[in-house]
Amino acid sequence: MKNFSIAAAQLESVQGNIEANIHTHKIYIDAAAENNVDFLIFPELSLTGYEPELADRLQLHVDDPRLNLFKKSAYAHKMTIAIGAPMVSPEGVKPNIASFIFSPNRCEVYAKQYLHPGEEVYFSAGNKGCMISVNEITIGMAICADITHPEHAQNAAENGAVLYAAGVFITENGYVVDTTLLQQYAKKHAMAVAMANYSSSTSRLKPAGKSAVWNEKGELIVSAQGMEDALVIAEQGKSSWSGRVVRI
Repeated sequence: MKNFSIAAAQLESVQGNIEANIHTHKIYIDAAAENNVDFLIFPELSLTGYEPELADRLQLHVDDPRLNLFKKSAYAHKMTIAIGAPMVSPEGVKPNIASFIFSPNRCEVYAKQYLHPGEEVYFSAGNKGCMISVNEITIGMAICADITHPEHAQNAAENGAVLYAAGVFITENGYVVDTTLLQQYAKKHAMAVAMANYSSSTSRLKPAGKSAVWNEKGELIVSAQGMEDALVIAEQGKSSWSGRVVRI
């Protein structure tokens, strides 16, 4: 991998308040820009909080004007920014759990392929993976329960991913199992892995925090200590990785 900087945003989202959460996202984006980040990923449904019951009334179109800030920020900072939000399904059924991915000159969308049990009540699943390119680095996108299906990571690797990036909502009970899988994917497929989790409760559930990045050998580069508001940054130099946590 070339010189490249990844950041996982670990943040608190206000329940169902898109405008307030856009403001918080901008704080993180500006901090990432100050730290020369190339690719910034936010947790699952970060723009609304993980609130399945509210998804139907909060779902967004890709051309929603409230998303313009992210388009402008990506262009201004020459950064790719992946945010989470419920998206109006192209099939016109239940909303998708989506990652809206803003690059300096384009916008792409990934819809979560594998739903967590119970999410099917509120959401419909996407039907294809998503590979993006950032500074000629190929990234496979994932959202939460996607990571519990090994074929999802394998598909990303087979399509050339050197980074597998997941926005998640993981509780303490699931943290060890899920991060063990991510570490295994990194080592098996020789690709770095980034995971962005929440810093505060949403939908009456408490996340584990501890957003993290692993290198292509499955070695932990950097992790948040707990549930602090932070950017978890990993940088790939000429011969090795380095990492740091920036408190927000």
